[in-house]
Amino acid sequence: MPISKKTKTTARQFVFSALLGLIAATGYLVTSYYLDKVMNYNAANIIGLFVDHIINFFLQFGLFVKADKKSRWDFFWKFTIGNFITIAFSQALFMGVHAWVKKYKPDFYAHGWHNHVTLIRYLLGAVTYVFVSFPLRKYYIFKHDESDVV
Repeated sequence: MPISKKTKTTARQFVFSALLGLIAATGYLVTSYYLDKVMNYNAANIIGLFVDHIINFFLQFGLFVKADKKSRWDFFWKFTIGNFITIAFSQALFMGVHAWVKKYKPDFYAHGWHNHVTLIRYLLGAVTYVFVSFPLRKYYIFKHDESDVV
């Protein structure tokens, strides 16, 4: 069975959105990494997620919206609502993992958490991207006529 144009477009958007998201995630990871040194992990994480939000909007808007049929602000508010859901999911996941590790793996938490927290954030971000972020972007935030996609 041949692959449809819509499926190819979605696959292409998935890959490009992930690559652009990686750029924004770098802002998140770098911000969180440096803030970890001056505040608690959860506060550093949420600030990093908001840095990611601003960078990511402009990158994703360029990918999903070729023709500006709506104002950028209309997309920005939908992106903000979608990202609020994504950030809440990601933060809850991070806090859950953080609490679990602290409670059930105290040796790792005491001696290895700080060395691995960036990798943990990256892995949790990948899970969030696949199950929450991309579907929201594709089917809610930037939903428009398929002829306007890359």
